[in-house]
Amino acid sequence: MLIHCTMEELIAIRDGQGSEAARQHLEGCDRCMAEMELLHQRVASLKALPNLRPPRDRWPEIQTAVATERRKKFRTFAGWWSMAAAASIALLVGIGTVVVGHRAQSSELVGLIEESQHLESILRTIKPAGRVMNGRMASTVVQLEDRIARLDEVLEELHRGKRTRSDELENLWRRRIQLMDALVTTHTVRTASYVGF
Repeated sequence: MLIHCTMEELIAIRDGQGSEAARQHLEGCDRCMAEMELLHQRVASLKALPNLRPPRDRWPEIQTAVATERRKKFRTFAGWWSMAAAASIALLVGIGTVVVGHRAQSSELVGLIEESQHLESILRTIKPAGRVMNGRMASTVVQLEDRIARLDEVLEELHRGKRTRSDELENLWRRRIQLMDALVTTHTVRTASYVGF
């Protein structure tokens, strides 16, 4: 059985360090000689490549591009957050008016709405748009805000109907408070971890 030269042996022969047995085999083997020729061609092709060096004065452009991208993402997030906050406030004001107009509503329901408004005011003071969020936190915040928005739509439709049972409304407001509380916790826990760092 004929044993051909390995790539390591061919490189050693090319560099003048190969064994005598490998050199003798190379001289008599067409396959190994063809492989050696390919090796020389690869080296020549690599040497023919242009020598590229990055320009030294590109850092300000890169820094500007990164800052622009960050500002764009921040504006997008801040815009969505502002819209969500404005919609929630408008909904709360509208629902609060309906509740005051319907004195038959339970004091439990009024307390739940007030607690929800309190959580809204806490969220406004946290100012999440001014902080950095990792992907996981941003995803959690968006999911919670989406769930709150869907719940707000249901509440608004029920209040327009004016024939909603008080216990049904109370359950929906409790769910809203749980979601709002989770949103506040998400923001405050993340703030604490940055402060501790």
